[in-house]
Amino acid sequence: NAEYMGEHPVRLTGRAQSVYRSVWLINCKMRNSVDVHLARLKCLSECSKALLQGAPLPLPLCYLPKEIIVKCCAPTKTTFKLYTSPETSSANQVGSLVLDPETRFSVDSEEYCRNDGQWLLILDELPIAGPIGDAGLKTAHNLWILGLPRNGIPLLKFVGVPVEAASLKLVDSTYSLFNRRTLTSSSMNVPAVERLRSVPTGTSWSVEHDEQLCRFLEKYGKSHPGEYGPTGKIKKYVSSIEVSSQPEGADCLTDGDPDSRWESDGTSGNHWIRMAIKPGTVLQRLSVRIARSQDSYTPSRMVVMAGPDADSLRKIADIDSTDTPPSGSSTSYEVPLLSDYSEHHAVLEIRIKRNHSDGIDSRIYGIDMVARIGVPIGLSRDLLADPMVRFPRLQAASLDTLYRRALALQRIASLLDHELNFVASSSMESSNTSSIFSDLFVLKPVLLLSSTRSTLINNLLRRVETSEPEDRPKVYINRRLAMEHRGDPSKDPSCRNSVFHQVFHSLAGVERVSRLSYRWASGYNQWWECKFLSEGIIDQGGGFRDSLADIAEELNPPDASQSVPLPFFLRVSPDADDDNDVYIPNPGCREFAKFVWIGKLMGACFRGSENLVLSLSSFVWKSLIGQPVSWARDYPAVDAAQVRLVEAIEAADESTYQELYANYLTFTTTLSNSRTVELRPCGAEQSVPYTERRWWCEAVRRAKLLESRDQITAIRRGLISVIPQAVLELLTWEDLERRICGDPEVTFDALKRCIRIEDMASDDRHVKFFYSALENFTNEDRSRLLRFVCGRRRLPATIYVFQDRNKSDMLPASSTCSSALYLPRYPSVQATEEKLRYAAYNCIAIDTDVDPWDE
Repeated sequence: NAEYMGEHPVRLTGRAQSVYRSVWLINCKMRNSVDVHLARLKCLSECSKALLQGAPLPLPLCYLPKEIIVKCCAPTKTTFKLYTSPETSSANQVGSLVLDPETRFSVDSEEYCRNDGQWLLILDELPIAGPIGDAGLKTAHNLWILGLPRNGIPLLKFVGVPVEAASLKLVDSTYSLFNRRTLTSSSMNVPAVERLRSVPTGTSWSVEHDEQLCRFLEKYGKSHPGEYGPTGKIKKYVSSIEVSSQPEGADCLTDGDPDSRWESDGTSGNHWIRMAIKPGTVLQRLSVRIARSQDSYTPSRMVVMAGPDADSLRKIADIDSTDTPPSGSSTSYEVPLLSDYSEHHAVLEIRIKRNHSDGIDSRIYGIDMVARIGVPIGLSRDLLADPMVRFPRLQAASLDTLYRRALALQRIASLLDHELNFVASSSMESSNTSSIFSDLFVLKPVLLLSSTRSTLINNLLRRVETSEPEDRPKVYINRRLAMEHRGDPSKDPSCRNSVFHQVFHSLAGVERVSRLSYRWASGYNQWWECKFLSEGIIDQGGGFRDSLADIAEELNPPDASQSVPLPFFLRVSPDADDDNDVYIPNPGCREFAKFVWIGKLMGACFRGSENLVLSLSSFVWKSLIGQPVSWARDYPAVDAAQVRLVEAIEAADESTYQELYANYLTFTTTLSNSRTVELRPCGAEQSVPYTERRWWCEAVRRAKLLESRDQITAIRRGLISVIPQAVLELLTWEDLERRICGDPEVTFDALKRCIRIEDMASDDRHVKFFYSALENFTNEDRSRLLRFVCGRRRLPATIYVFQDRNKSDMLPASSTCSSALYLPRYPSVQATEEKLRYAAYNCIAIDTDVDPWDE
């Protein structure tokens, strides 16, 4: 402690002085690192409050300098067209600007991008060349130039610290505990900063508007023109590669030979590979090849760092490569480091932190990446010009309003990206149920814009991954008894004949003995082997998927006319005008061990590629990820009529209350399972006076919001035993639902992309009949056909279609284990449609693998 040593001087000599200085330097670095994290988290906390309260965003986050310096990086004298507005039309062109190489000039710092690239507003008095028309302009001051075209080689380059980097440093210094610095208006573009941070006006902007804008950007804002290159073309994206040692072997990293290698030489934990990425390269995936033998030269932990230069790197991935490698004949195998990425970095560095068996030197057999070549331009304003039909809250907002707000949300997402690793690590290491992110729940939708979230989620899942069971459990299921139970659940109140209970009780003993973790790798897609009694089946995956689909349909029947055969969930209608029923946990069911198992199944589906199609209310999904739920915003997804009634009672004047409510209102409420509960002792015998109506309303809200709390807690407990809490905190409720249940919309176009025609030409008339029939199907029809062919009801799934030369009056056949459909040559579209639909709804037995009597 430097301050302590100043007050209490101690004479240190030799090694003691050296050790003291080392400890003091480490202490300073740790303090500065923690200070930076705390500063950024405080800024994020203020962002969260600003979004929730409809207040301006923090000024440091939205910082823009007074001007930006750009220089001409063309090798020769270059001519640029000048425009009166940021639009490449001849009517706007007023002349041209001729620049020599290395010419520098200042432009406005406010970002303005369109589909054709980034536009710059010139601030200097540069002379205009060429015709100037009727404008009478002599200089380029306040004229526009297409500085960074989206397609083409950039001829202008920004000089100095990038705006976002300057904003980040300002966040660090403004919220620092030790190095605080105050921002002055003289150093920034005040009008542009105020436009960026202010709350959009004229639309009663709320946090719900921000959520919809984030969803729009997540859906449409990540697509860029241009093609991504194939793997094996890393030299196309990298201008140079440096290594920590043995540079003569660096060529082996890019030669494409899976058996050649670079071997480091030095101390453990200090080996690295640094790549200079070519301008305009937007990285999508990055991987390395390491030894399949996992000897002491094989890395077991690698960290990926990225930044604008080698001195400004930040961690974007932390990879644990201790998993058992896949089988293969080559010496090496591929380990993914980044996936689903979409960002440009000038420098990438792979740091090898640890080897197997505590080895010292490391061997890398190759590096590969997938990327897109093109200038990394910001968000296009034109993207937001499309009609917002699917985003009704955004329809009334002006284009400029949406564009500025979108840029501000991207700033928040960028700041989040810098802290996601820190927040996730703190959550993984904490035993508390709440973490840093629980205070930032309003920023959940902003996570959709994160460029590092997917990689971080995959890394966190791998950290708690377990090996596959040595022996796959066998489960015996009598589906005939299960169907009888579905037809009339009252005949079997114990529900023991349901597929759910048959599987649960079969696995209960296995879980006690071998402790099934459900935290298997994503490639392990058959958790048990099914034996369907009286059905001929050799289960190679199809039977398992069928049983999982049966369990889901028993828990949440998709047909509203069908009774619910299990007691775990209740069907509710959020709105009387809406036919889409949803399910919530039954507050009267106390079988918590089974709720925990449901959570484990959901977690296993999240980790793998299977689906458990549960039609749960958004209220339940939000509760499962730990997001706070409210009465006005979230409970309408359970019972909108009840919400309207409580609001009407609370807002009623005394005469209206006496006329409509006083005669029947008591201190009770009815829960979703039709059980009446008292809100106070002897409440059923007490009428609610007008003066206590607000107390009654608040008590009803509390009772309704907490009615299924114990059941949801049990499901969440099972979920967290399979998925780390840190992962749940990085998800929106839609993410969780989609990863567990699959995509609810089985559109014709999406299904067609998943179909592989194996032994027929694409222009065969029977193939055309098949596609026309699918196009005529409803969403439910296509979902049922998926179930018939591969045992899943939702995408993604691949279907292989083979020609069946049987008579055209035969029904189609399928093999769920191989996801194959055998299609007879039907004479027309109508015949094809009728046969496929009948099979999808009526043919679910598996009876062609073996003779069931041989069982």
